[in-house]
Amino acid sequence: MPADVPTRFQVVAIPRARVWINGTYAGVSPTRAIKVQSGSVTVRLEHAALGMYETTSSATAGETTELTVRW
Repeated sequence: MPADVPTRFQVVAIPRARVWINGTYAGVSPTRAIKVQSGSVTVRLEHAALGMYETTSSATAGETTELTVRW
């Protein structure tokens, strides 16, 4: 795979929540697909009524990975 092919990660939370990807605030879900390093990705969600949720997923080199979380 060419080195210039980006690896991206996107989060959809239902209901909507604030999203951090690898410790960086990514906005309110659904997030845009942001560039990440391939491999392990840490995702933290915060919702005013539902609290905080954190999980780890993986991003495949050169692909866009979408993580959907239903509370």
